[in-house]
Amino acid sequence: MGLTDPRHISVRELIAAVHLSGDLVTESWSNRRAVEGTKGHKIVQESRGDDYQKEVKVSGEFKSEELVLIVDGRMDGLLPASDLRERPLIEEIKTVTESFPPSWEETPEEHRLQLLSYAWLYCREEDLDKTDIQLTYYHMTTGEEKSFSRTVTPDDAAPFIMELTSSYLFLWSRSVERNRDRNESIRGADFPYGDFRGPQREMSVAVYRTLREKGKLMVEAPTGTGKTMGALFPAFKALGENLGDRIFYATARTPGRLAAEEAFSDLLGTGMKCRAVSLTAKQKICFNPGRKCAPDECSWAENYYGKLSEVLESLEESTLFNREKVEELAVEHHMCPFELSLDISLVSDLLICDYNYIFDPLVKLKRYFQFGRGEDYFLLTDEAHNLPDRSRDMFSASINKKAILEVKREVKESHPVLARRLEKINKILLEEMKNLKEENRKWDERDKIPEALRKAVGLFLEEADSTDAGQTVLDLTFEMRRFYRISELAGEQHTVLIRRKGQSCLTLSLLNMDPAPLLEKAFKQFRSSVLFSATLIPSQYFCRTLFGEQEIAFLSLPSPFPEENCSICIRTDIETRYNKREESLPALCSAIERAFSVREGNYIVFFPSYSYMEQAVEFFRNHYPERDIHLQESGMTEEDRSSYLDRFSRDGADSLLAFAVMGGIFGEGIDLKGEKLIGVMIVGPGLPGISVERDLYKKYYEANGERGFDYAYRLPGFNKVLQAAGRVIRSEKDRGLILLIDSRYGWNETRKLYPPYWSRIQYCRNEEQMNNTIVNFWRG
Repeated sequence: MGLTDPRHISVRELIAAVHLSGDLVTESWSNRRAVEGTKGHKIVQESRGDDYQKEVKVSGEFKSEELVLIVDGRMDGLLPASDLRERPLIEEIKTVTESFPPSWEETPEEHRLQLLSYAWLYCREEDLDKTDIQLTYYHMTTGEEKSFSRTVTPDDAAPFIMELTSSYLFLWSRSVERNRDRNESIRGADFPYGDFRGPQREMSVAVYRTLREKGKLMVEAPTGTGKTMGALFPAFKALGENLGDRIFYATARTPGRLAAEEAFSDLLGTGMKCRAVSLTAKQKICFNPGRKCAPDECSWAENYYGKLSEVLESLEESTLFNREKVEELAVEHHMCPFELSLDISLVSDLLICDYNYIFDPLVKLKRYFQFGRGEDYFLLTDEAHNLPDRSRDMFSASINKKAILEVKREVKESHPVLARRLEKINKILLEEMKNLKEENRKWDERDKIPEALRKAVGLFLEEADSTDAGQTVLDLTFEMRRFYRISELAGEQHTVLIRRKGQSCLTLSLLNMDPAPLLEKAFKQFRSSVLFSATLIPSQYFCRTLFGEQEIAFLSLPSPFPEENCSICIRTDIETRYNKREESLPALCSAIERAFSVREGNYIVFFPSYSYMEQAVEFFRNHYPERDIHLQESGMTEEDRSSYLDRFSRDGADSLLAFAVMGGIFGEGIDLKGEKLIGVMIVGPGLPGISVERDLYKKYYEANGERGFDYAYRLPGFNKVLQAAGRVIRSEKDRGLILLIDSRYGWNETRKLYPPYWSRIQYCRNEEQMNNTIVNFWRG
């Protein structure tokens, strides 16, 4: 879509864009008002006569020097002129829960603007010299109505709609000029680092071509390629050629977000006049946690929209609005920081966010996608190796019997109707529990959820949306809404898992087996999509799980670093399978100690689970008490994580032996160059623990004639291995050791997964061979 192509907008959107006012309210409160409003509208509409026309469309075109704005509207009601009625009557219906406005002049201005806009558009379409208008308020509690009627001419209504449209066209023209300046600055910008790094140029060329041709691309770019800039630079160049309007950069973890922020700051250094915002999760950035987003509970919501236009107008150009900048702006104007970051995104060129805001059916940014505007957007998805599991989680949902009973007890007296709706759900789950007990089973699988349960959840949501209840009800409502929404999306790619724990706890889950069909819908929201990661091996697995049967371009790049800088040593004589762990602990810990002692420095030992790591740490400390072990702990805060990584920042001044979990917060995304990290030891092939869920994934793919065990266990596990191994060798000057410990690393099925740049592998069948291999490497 070009900068000046005709643009459609509804009357309500037009007023909201130009006439911002009022407080910020929670989505649940908005949902409740929307539900109430719909009910009220229907009641009033049904009470009118047979000649009353509902939801009548009107439209009009407005122009400036180079812009065309098409304003569309849908009038709540129309009574045509007749023998009994001299003029047509246009009715706008609103609902209230408190007192009625005392007079026409004291009704909310946006209500009058909406009705007067409809009047002008209708008179113009029908060539009328006047029409009657009526603003009707319906009281949701008492059922009473109060109406304010007027007769207006097109000249009476014209000043209102002309002011709205001229203001909008002015703002639009300002945006066009800004984008032209932006595009000119982008076209004149050079690559920020002078020269591309090895295969980085090839990646950038492929990304630009994909964006230009509205395609999809997956890029496997090994550590050190410069993936972030290799994707962002060509995306901005495409933006500068007016091939798109906005870039979405989706990441799975904080390090990916920080890398994107840093890369954007470097792009600003080239003279690009662009703006970016980095979204922080609401629970992290909220100034008033545990409170509703409503003015009666949170002062940061008061008059939010009344302040917003001025704040957006005053935003600096060429700025990154990261968490600190957003919080600073929010404090200055006393506004909700999370909502402010979302509104800043509307006037930004780059939006950096978590996967959830793009793919999650409940959390995705509806302001961008609900009106089909994605044809102007580029999507860059970093750390794409995380997307298969993350998307399965986003497309799955569950309800828990215990949580339902707890909320039911809480609302039994205050909200009896809500309690009855919860009891209905509980009875259905109770029947499922009874069936499992009778069959002496802990779990069962179904093709679909009981229709009675889906209806019961729907009735609960209907009641919850019209109920002003506490936080626990809101939390349960969110989970129920997810369950109901996923049930609407579910198809052959979902299965139902019913599990009981003990005598009273039961969970019913709607599990996504194959995310590709739903991801396809998400990707279609964008003009073009590029996914990239250091570890997309094998390519067939990621193409299948993310894109299904679609054809997808795949680019695999070589490592930019000398292969001789890395020693890959494999101990095939140590068994780390679950039933062999205790027996092999002495050999395992001896291997760790020997590898560390050959050349002391900073190392991380990665384990497949916390329990295995803790088992090994206990043994290691008992037998090598002189070693100072640095341990990753479960549930670490951001401060704890920073403290953990700070121990590596001494550039090898002190030796450090750290223990961590594969696939965890230190298993990917951390960048420890030079002597900060000279080796990793990876215990086991990273297989996820056996679970009912993964066994169901395995069964699903096998039923489709595919490699079920590989898709459910081997490939997700080995990807964690590759990510952990990628913590070593972060620059062309780095030298380091990768020690893989497990007999399965010698199996053909595993060896087929090794990347091409792992060409100097040494297989060792005992500690002496390992010791000699490592000694020779460090002497080289």
